[in-house]
Amino acid sequence: MNTLEELLRPKDLAERVRAIVLGGRLIGVELSDVPYGDPHQQTEHYLLADSMAETLGRDVAIDETAFNVLLPDLVPSDGRRLKYFGRGLASGFNSPGLAWNLLAAQWIATPEKSQNYEVLRGFLNGLQERDFDLVHAILDDAANDAKLKTVLPILQSAVSLDARGVARLMKSLRSGDSPIYFYRNIDLRKTAGVLAPDDVRQLLLEIASKPDGAGIAVDMLNRRLALDKHEMRTTAGEILDAGRSMLTAWEFTRSNANFDFELGELAKNCLVGSRGYRIAQVMAKRLKLAVVAHQVPAHIHHQFITALVAMQPIALLNGLFGNGEVGWEQSCWMLQSACLDQGNPLDDMPMVKLLSWCAKKPALRYPIAASVIQPFRRAQQSEPLQWTELALRLIDKAPDRNAVLTQFMGKIMPQQRSGSRVEILTSKAKLIDDLMSHPDESVRAFLIKEKARFDKDLKAARDWETKHARESDQRFE
Repeated sequence: MNTLEELLRPKDLAERVRAIVLGGRLIGVELSDVPYGDPHQQTEHYLLADSMAETLGRDVAIDETAFNVLLPDLVPSDGRRLKYFGRGLASGFNSPGLAWNLLAAQWIATPEKSQNYEVLRGFLNGLQERDFDLVHAILDDAANDAKLKTVLPILQSAVSLDARGVARLMKSLRSGDSPIYFYRNIDLRKTAGVLAPDDVRQLLLEIASKPDGAGIAVDMLNRRLALDKHEMRTTAGEILDAGRSMLTAWEFTRSNANFDFELGELAKNCLVGSRGYRIAQVMAKRLKLAVVAHQVPAHIHHQFITALVAMQPIALLNGLFGNGEVGWEQSCWMLQSACLDQGNPLDDMPMVKLLSWCAKKPALRYPIAASVIQPFRRAQQSEPLQWTELALRLIDKAPDRNAVLTQFMGKIMPQQRSGSRVEILTSKAKLIDDLMSHPDESVRAFLIKEKARFDKDLKAARDWETKHARESDQRFE
């Protein structure tokens, strides 16, 4: 076995690079004595491998023969440690500018399908610690190179972003030289104190203005806001303004449908106060129109609706229902669709706010509120269904209590087609009984009729299930 290991062990510098950097090989080299096991050991294992790759980069930088031998293989390779190898190259070359020219020329000469950026990015990342002015000069040249300008955002993402970098990216965005998805690599998290907030704002809005760029800009901003929160740092107003502008311009389309979580997170951070109210109302109305027009399905916007309930509940209601005279049924249907299998975010709306909203146009809004909340639930899984406090308050405060009860009765009747209809109806029968002692005579009269209809439906369901069970048993006899 020892003889086999000796045969497999790399013999020279180029072979070591191919084994560790290009091939990702970890066994049979110096790493053989690193124990495998728990995640901490594995982390140490890979950190050591990354450090070895960087050291190999420095060794190759001072070995011209090894560099020339390896150069054709550095760009097409998908080796996982090319970034660290590139860092080593940048720190080891006496003439890093010349080394970059050779690497870039090799990248340009490589067929597009085989091009890998990691050694270039690693080189720039390492070089910034040594000569950031040279990095800027390299990137300025790349921005004007017919081939390299197409990947400028990827190259720029390898180094810290400052005002010169933003100007370079803005020029690239306006020229349309790079695919918009390349800008997803730009990291704004560490730009606090380095970039002027207005530079961040302009960059985000420029990305968001491009086709398919809105979701990328939202994700970039969310990552910056999350770090600000983690580090307990106040986010500059200009950056929050960018978020509000992006939300104002957001279009609910199928191409943006996968950004529900990101949109919800941005809403939580930016839709505060009176300015947030106006934007939330406009967005709620826009979402409703998109769903009604079948441009997007409602259920994929649950996170965004939940965020609006938390931040601007009244704006959400006003945006969806307007004056309430026309089209409110469509808004109710949209909310119900958005809550399928995910819980109803409106159940978490502060009761006082919902009741206050209803009180401004009680004849219209109490039935609307009744249609969009879940009026009953179990305190514990083993306990019977009970009316929620909000449902009882809606009944008591509504000018037309029976209009509210009509909405609730629709929720009592089972909508799902799976499971035993008898079991579902039986579990809900007590809900009607609990309201039979209501002091309003018109309520009691309404419930008597509903109870008769409910009992009739329950009997029909029981008869059908009994008959179906009997026929099923006969088939197996």
